[in-house]
Amino acid sequence: MTRKLNEKIQRTLPYKLYYFICEDAQSMQNYIKGFLREYNNKSIVIKSEKAKRGNDAKSIQKSALNKVDEIKQQAIYGGGFKVIACFDKDNNKIEDISEIISKNEKSEVMATIYNNPCYEYWLLLHIKPTAQGFTSSEQCCRETMKEINTHYNQNFVDLDKFKSAENIFNIVGDDLPKAIKNAKSLKLKDYNSTYTNTHIIFEKLIDEANK
Repeated sequence: MTRKLNEKIQRTLPYKLYYFICEDAQSMQNYIKGFLREYNNKSIVIKSEKAKRGNDAKSIQKSALNKVDEIKQQAIYGGGFKVIACFDKDNNKIEDISEIISKNEKSEVMATIYNNPCYEYWLLLHIKPTAQGFTSSEQCCRETMKEINTHYNQNFVDLDKFKSAENIFNIVGDDLPKAIKNAKSLKLKDYNSTYTNTHIIFEKLIDEANK
């Protein structure tokens, strides 16, 4: 009886859930966790996990769709929910990327975060509005690490440690509004070139958190 009562109460709560399905267990997930600590309030719930079906775009999308079904069955978030499939360019086909983004844009419960060449490009936008071309994800990561070391007085040396830094949002988070502004100013449209749409979700999250 108590369990049923608790479930009934939960269904009446005006929480909105944002659930990020990511291609790995660190990098962007560490950023999301940092955002949660800074912006968390009672109107939204933010969760994230590594995709369970693989780390390519199509597998991440399948994991996200499975999460949608799971959340629907739970039916405890009265404010609704959004599941976000998060992936980088990597070896994904542009046709697959375009199809996933297009489908999720038409959905009320799905969204996409896509970065080309990698999530670290989004970090770079916390410092400057640039759409420079990169020959690889590694080049982008090294450029971003160098800029973060200079701009935020950090001393990252090892690229893997930089990419998995648990305190990354503590370092760059104050400039999140700047990153959103920079991304919007660039008006990026080509999925096959330097690109991010990360700002769209985080702008919504900030708006929700400030209600």
